[in-house]
Amino acid sequence: MGLYDPTGMKPILTVIANRPLNTFLPTGSHDTLDVLIRVQVPQAESSQRQPLDLALAIDVSGSMKGLPLELAKAATKLILSQLQPSDRIALVTFHSHAEVVFPLQPVTDLAALERLVDGLRVGGSTALYAGWQTASSLLMPGALEGRLSRTLLLTDGRANVGLRDPSGLAAQFSVAQIQGVSSSSVGVGLRYDEQLLEQLAGAGDGNYHFAERPDELSGIFEAELHSLRGTLGRRVSLGIKGAVVKDALNDLPRLSTGRSALPPLRSGQTLDLVYRLEVQAKTTLELRLAWDDHQGERQTERLSIHLPAAPLNGSAPEHAEVVQARERLLVARAQREIARLADVGDLSGASVLISGLRNRLMVEGMRSGVSLQTELQQLADLEARLRRHDRASVSKVARKQSYDKMTGREQN
Repeated sequence: MGLYDPTGMKPILTVIANRPLNTFLPTGSHDTLDVLIRVQVPQAESSQRQPLDLALAIDVSGSMKGLPLELAKAATKLILSQLQPSDRIALVTFHSHAEVVFPLQPVTDLAALERLVDGLRVGGSTALYAGWQTASSLLMPGALEGRLSRTLLLTDGRANVGLRDPSGLAAQFSVAQIQGVSSSSVGVGLRYDEQLLEQLAGAGDGNYHFAERPDELSGIFEAELHSLRGTLGRRVSLGIKGAVVKDALNDLPRLSTGRSALPPLRSGQTLDLVYRLEVQAKTTLELRLAWDDHQGERQTERLSIHLPAAPLNGSAPEHAEVVQARERLLVARAQREIARLADVGDLSGASVLISGLRNRLMVEGMRSGVSLQTELQQLADLEARLRRHDRASVSKVARKQSYDKMTGREQN
């Protein structure tokens, strides 16, 4: 199987300002614009993808008893059936400690591996770090050889054995991804720590998933496999010169260089980023997108552009695409605040925030002619959960909706 040639993979950078730069600016002064930076990744042929190494780390503590474990087994067997001959998979379970159910291997005897999966049993506590660390260590030799390696951590509870400190856990996930092993996380039900799992997925350069119901696991496992197969670039960053970044609406991590850390580049992906920039007249905006290809080589794509300029007209409409992207990201920020309010029990405050957001979106939609129905429907769903006083589901659903918008996963 031929590998995809990452040096030929050239993401397309597009820049759209919400309005022209004001040409009547006094010398030395600045104008503030909302700028949409769109990163479009070409579609790669499925036959040109990199072989995968996947290690599943599945929580089998007592709380997974019954339907959650049975559906986790079904999702695991689904993944086994969809791997290609060049792929390899390992399975680790964890409760009070971690156990290797089967080591990293190709699926040459599907029935034998399925029998091992069927034999999983529950019991004990939640040694989350031990489960992840064991799975990650199985992948490290392949990662050093250049294989695309990822752990997929699934839990329905909170870590209560071994390393539990969020910053310490995130540091370990970050070290692994630097060495070539990325990590994704799946939270099941309403008892797990969503802030921790999202933080770990971010540190691991992977994805964060939420299965409100166990029957969603098969779809999540399939989505993770699809995302992994489409990964063309990792440790992605975007730098902007020629303007002062007043606000990065996606709220993505900032590197020590000042650049934004972006999600991995995936085949066929479109990622919309919105920045509020302070720009001087006749300034050249310079963008630098950088990523690690499959061989670990650093690749870059650059774009230099002069933003359009015109006399300022207060009645001129804003660019619809920028408005839509901006409003979606502002809703994402508000969804994080809704989650925080739910966490502290301020359901009335969350309800007031939702009401204000709804009014804003309806006004903005009519003013700019953009469709914000998805956001309105999400707010209606959160409002219904608030009426049921379902704090846990409000927090988890709102955070996941926010995460998907911020990272571009909702569009793909």
